[in-house]
Amino acid sequence: MTRPELLARISEKEPGRPSLRDSGVEVLKILEGISAGLSEDEILRRTPGLEEEDLRACAAYAAELAPGSRAPELVRMIERRFGAEGRQERIRAGLQALDKLRKSLKLDRETLKWIAQDADVEDY
Repeated sequence: MTRPELLARISEKEPGRPSLRDSGVEVLKILEGISAGLSEDEILRRTPGLEEEDLRACAAYAAELAPGSRAPELVRMIERRFGAEGRQERIRAGLQALDKLRKSLKLDRETLKWIAQDADVEDY
């Protein structure tokens, strides 16, 4: 299966809770099983109806969200939702909000700059 085919197996019926196909099995549950050291066979045995391709779909989904991946699908979604008009103002407002929260989030100024590196905003 291609990466887009694998990612098509993942849906988000509830915002922020991606799941596999119509099974309702959350991607996070599978990723937690993998990170706990469960084998593919063990995960498949414990989760009836799950297929080997579903495990690869979860891995592909995690790779899409990993730092540096640029999460192409997420980028496209954001571009559709937020046009170019007002972009700089939204970025500036978002960075200001992060700056206010950085102590509770434990973000230093360099991390904020890293987050903003693609924003083309030097000073906010």
